[in-house]
Amino acid sequence: KMVVAQEYRDTLLARSLDGVTLSVAGVGMIGLAVAERARALGMKILGYERSQESIDRAIQRLGEGNIEFVVDEEVLLRRADILTLHFDLNDSTQGWLNARRLKLLVEGKGDRRVVIANAARGPMVVEGDLLSFLGENKFVVMAADVRTDESDNRDMRLEELPSFIYTGHVASAVPEVRRAMQILQFNNTVAILNGEMPQNPI
Repeated sequence: KMVVAQEYRDTLLARSLDGVTLSVAGVGMIGLAVAERARALGMKILGYERSQESIDRAIQRLGEGNIEFVVDEEVLLRRADILTLHFDLNDSTQGWLNARRLKLLVEGKGDRRVVIANAARGPMVVEGDLLSFLGENKFVVMAADVRTDESDNRDMRLEELPSFIYTGHVASAVPEVRRAMQILQFNNTVAILNGEMPQNPI
């Protein structure tokens, strides 16, 4: 169905990604794949990563000058138009996106829109801080494929906000991805049975 009413033409305006700054928090295999796709759309890529191996791999894949790594997370946040989370979940990343870091995302940006995406792990975000933050900042939107509590009894207040989009692990709902997951699980099982290290140890 095509929406043609003038009022929608004037209000439902998309945003060009060319020249937009994407801050990638965690440039491992998934973060790098996101950066590669974003770079193809003309986005500026900022990376924050502690593993030198991952940094070297990203520079090799994207090319010198196509990704800028920062050592200060404040720089990553202050310069972000879009922040995407791809950290591993551990003691240092649990609760990483808290009130202090959320505030840095919008400082000095006025009415410039900021987008946050989390397709990593729910507990990286302090959801109480996020709830207050989204309620106070109308120019911020968050899309999440994960939440800290994903049970039917979870706190629904975030999902009731128009600025919060929750997709509930739908990111993998593609036949090719599901097949690849099954093959990966099979190969890992075979490796373990053969006394070998699986490709994806936990």
